[in-house]
Amino acid sequence: MRITVLGSGGWGTALALLLTDNGHDVTLWSHSAQRSALLERTRENPRLPGVPLPEALHLSAGLDSLDKQLLEFARAYRFTRFKTLRLVCLPALRPQFSAGLLTAFGLAWKSGVAAEVMGIPDHSIGEQLYLSKVYLDTGGIFAWTVVIILLSFLFEKMVLGLLERFLGWEPSCRGQKPRDGGREGKALELSAVTKGYQGRQVLQAVSAVYEPGGTYLLTEPSGSGKTTLLRILAGLTPPDRGSLSASPLCSMVFQEDRLCEEYSGLKNVELVTGDRAAAAEALGQLLEAEALERPCSELSGGMKRRVALVRALAADSDLLLLDEPFTGMDALTRRRAEEYIQTNRKGRTLVMADHREGSARNPGAE
Repeated sequence: MRITVLGSGGWGTALALLLTDNGHDVTLWSHSAQRSALLERTRENPRLPGVPLPEALHLSAGLDSLDKQLLEFARAYRFTRFKTLRLVCLPALRPQFSAGLLTAFGLAWKSGVAAEVMGIPDHSIGEQLYLSKVYLDTGGIFAWTVVIILLSFLFEKMVLGLLERFLGWEPSCRGQKPRDGGREGKALELSAVTKGYQGRQVLQAVSAVYEPGGTYLLTEPSGSGKTTLLRILAGLTPPDRGSLSASPLCSMVFQEDRLCEEYSGLKNVELVTGDRAAAAEALGQLLEAEALERPCSELSGGMKRRVALVRALAADSDLLLLDEPFTGMDALTRRRAEEYIQTNRKGRTLVMADHREGSARNPGAE
């Protein structure tokens, strides 16, 4: 027997899953293709023990929507798994967790009243509703229904208020101290590195030596493999052939900003410094004071780029990899950013990709 369930909300999805478990052939009619796909996956996989169905669905969707580029940023900066979970994953899951928890609490209240109607415990709302039904007390049924709806609404509002207070926290980044041993003094050597994608060779037998403290500019045209080379140096992409002599601790500005959008620019820098005061001092050199505490989702493209640049320079590393770091900056801001790099590189090896005219004016370039 085929049954069509209308609606993509928690009730519709829950009902569809319940009918599926009882052997019915169910079609979920939904405007959301993602929820339909999620339903299919939930059918195939066992449910999480002890987790309410709506919460499991929301958390599953949240995990699917985690920004893979942010996870790669965490890899490049050598975050531990726990640090990645605490600083990157959990904040990104807050909206889904909050929505799922609200749905679960709403269902729990309604199902609790339904259980009282069936079990008829003394002095319960369910008992009063049942007795009103038995004695055909229409007014009583209507009154208790209004009470249930009102209490459910107030309960959800109370839970929402508590959630907003609880989920408004920002994880502490304290305790992340820089190394005491200083910078590594070893040269970084590429030996006959080859890399291709879908049959197209991007890098062909590339060999290079990057001396400690050197500055190296990659100014080839777009599509010539600059980003691929930087990713190999960062340890994010393995070469098809060839080798890399070492895997130094690096910090990187990606082609994308790769910021935690719900955090402020200051918090994004603090993720790698572990010191809020040091992060504020560093970011204040390139970003206006009134923008330091604003969420990155409210910053302009050029502001986000400056945050990403400061984050890379403020991190404790031996190798700086900058991929198009001046994207979205006007001429004046670009000059300020170039001066910031020169002042704050602290003797680290710098490899920068920039195909724009004027890149060669960066002092110390090789």
